[in-house]
Amino acid sequence: MGKGQRRLRVLRAEQDVTQSQVARRAGVSQARYWQIENGEGPAPRPEERAAVAEALGVRPTDIAWPDATKEPVGGGKAARA
Repeated sequence: MGKGQRRLRVLRAEQDVTQSQVARRAGVSQARYWQIENGEGPAPRPEERAAVAEALGVRPTDIAWPDATKEPVGGGKAARA
């Protein structure tokens, strides 16, 4: 994490807003915002980063973006029959 960068969860807490509120402001679904905040699913696209940052009133470079994985929650392994 670079100097001055803050995590999304911290920024949300400082503004006392929910994931749903940030998602709505950013124009993404609540589920997608959860993925972005928790580093799950595909990495956020540049336009998603810009929209989330704007929704939180900061620059994208002010945010310590979590490392996102391409693995779905649960590791993506199919259940065995």
